[in-house]
Amino acid sequence: MTLERITIRNIDYAIQIQEELFPGESGRTNFEESLDEKSGYEYYLLYEGGVI
Repeated sequence: MTLERITIRNIDYAIQIQEELFPGESGRTNFEESLDEKSGYEYYLLYEGGVI
């Protein structure tokens, strides 16, 4: 199992995965706010065997 922090590089992919898992909801605002180090929030993608 590997964790990868959501960054500007992978935020679009994280949003896509989140919307597939929870249709009708979006974490975009939360993910974008977490890009600011001062926000105090961190979100991660979880990989197991190379798969999200």
